[in-house]
Amino acid sequence: MKLLAIDTSESVARWVGVTEGGPLEPRELKAGKKHDTLLAPGVRRWLDEQGWEKPDAVAVVHGPGGFTGLRVGVAFATGLAEAWGVKMVPISLYERLAAMVEDGLVWAVAWGGRDDVRARLMQAGDLPTPLSDVNSCSIHNLTPPADEEPVLPLGEGYQRNQEAIDSLLGPRLRQGVEVRSAALALAFAAKAAYDRGILVPPTEVDVDYGAEFVPTPKKKG
Repeated sequence: MKLLAIDTSESVARWVGVTEGGPLEPRELKAGKKHDTLLAPGVRRWLDEQGWEKPDAVAVVHGPGGFTGLRVGVAFATGLAEAWGVKMVPISLYERLAAMVEDGLVWAVAWGGRDDVRARLMQAGDLPTPLSDVNSCSIHNLTPPADEEPVLPLGEGYQRNQEAIDSLLGPRLRQGVEVRSAALALAFAAKAAYDRGILVPPTEVDVDYGAEFVPTPKKKG
C-alpha cells in the first residue's frame, strides 16, 4: 500500500507517504499564504526521491482551515488523483488533530481568520471520533466542552489563542501528554481512513471551510 497524504489547512504545507511499514519521509514547509508556490514542486521532488510513479490513493485534509491553503491543497490533490486514475481519502482537520495523541480527549481548534475559531471535541486514538458538533464562533464566545474530563487543546486556533483557551479550561487543561508532529499525525489519520475503506472518486472531494467564507474587507486608501 502506497498512500500520499497532503495537508494545507494551516499556515504550514505538509505531506507524507504512508505504507504498511508506517509513515515515510514527512515534510513540512512554512507556507503562510504561498501554498501554491511551494506545494507542487515540493511534492513532485518528494515523489522523485521516493521513486514513486504513483501511489494507490491520495489523502487530503479538506477542511476546515484557511481559505487559500485549503483551496490550493484540495485542487492539487484532486488533480494528482485524476491524473493517476486513483481514488482519494478525504479527512478532516479535526481527525488529523486528534491523531496527534494516542488517547484521551482532544479539543481540536481550527483558526477561522481574524479572531474566529472552529472547535470540536474529539476522542483520540487509532480511530479519531467526533464527540460534539462544531462550535464556530469568535474566540470571545468560545465555551469549553461539557463534563469535567481533562482536555488537550490542539490546532492553529489554539496556538493563536493559547492564553485565552488555557484560562478557559483552567484545571481541565490536560498536560504532560506526548504529542506527535502534525505530519506524523497526518499519516496516522490518513491510514486509519484508508483502512476503513473511505475511498472516493476525486470528483466527490470538495473544500469544507467549516463555515460560510467571508472575505476580509480591503483596507481603504
